[in-house]
Amino acid sequence: GNDGNTAILNSSGVTMEDASGATIGTTTWRNLVAPPFATSRQVGVANTRLTDSTWGALTLTGTTTVRGGVTATQTGFTIPTAGTYRVDGTAIYRVTAVAPIGAAIMVNGMVTNDSPFAYAASMNGVWSMVSVSDSITLAAGDVVTVAGYQNLGGPANAQGYSITLQYVSAL
Repeated sequence: GNDGNTAILNSSGVTMEDASGATIGTTTWRNLVAPPFATSRQVGVANTRLTDSTWGALTLTGTTTVRGGVTATQTGFTIPTAGTYRVDGTAIYRVTAVAPIGAAIMVNGMVTNDSPFAYAASMNGVWSMVSVSDSITLAAGDVVTVAGYQNLGGPANAQGYSITLQYVSAL
């Protein structure tokens, strides 16, 4: 039964070596104990004034939880460790017209053609939400937030948001 591989357990984590001593895998305690995680949400407050037909970062002023080295400001979550993250974002609206509204995951102040995004039609006078979710590759130091979009013909407020990010794996 012994394949010649060795598992080394130390204060940094667990390392697997093959019979020749070459490292074939490492897992740090950080990945096992406290992976990066953050969540923030707020509903029913005129959160961010959005310019017509332009993506805008929603201000993170609601209840926020961070751990695993993630830091939070009103402009977003700063990523501590490069890797793949699961990011879920929702923009919430209550407007008095039927028009396109949207949500996107914004990284470093940008929504690009590669950014996860979604559009929907608002409902006149009714709470409307647009949600987006994807696994994305992020670098240490990237700032991530949820962005809103509206095309009502003039400025309009987002009435809330939610965003959650969770570390999935190393690069």
